[in-house]
Amino acid sequence: MGAGADLFIPLRRARQTAQIIADLFDIPFEIEPALGDAFDPETLLHLMPPVEEDATIFLVGHAPSLGNFVNQLAGNDALPTGMAKSSAAVVSFSEHIAFGKGRLIHYLAPDKD
Repeated sequence: MGAGADLFIPLRRARQTAQIIADLFDIPFEIEPALGDAFDPETLLHLMPPVEEDATIFLVGHAPSLGNFVNQLAGNDALPTGMAKSSAAVVSFSEHIAFGKGRLIHYLAPDKD
């Protein structure tokens, strides 16, 4: 992925999924409490890496909160049904990271089998 790729994760299954993605793309990840039970989109937005252009972020988690956050970043209902447990969303930005400035480029959900 492009410059500025980071990965933020909250819970155990999400950490396991994030580790796989981090290893695959050779990128760092952070455990961020604002992604967990005390979900705070404003805090998360301010924690995003400062980039001028071409940033890609991976968000790993579940529940309506993270899906809603992806929708806020994209400025639309990119994930109208939210995110499944241990799923990942890949959001790109052609300029600074802000609400309404992102584009969902991929959604990865675990197999139901």
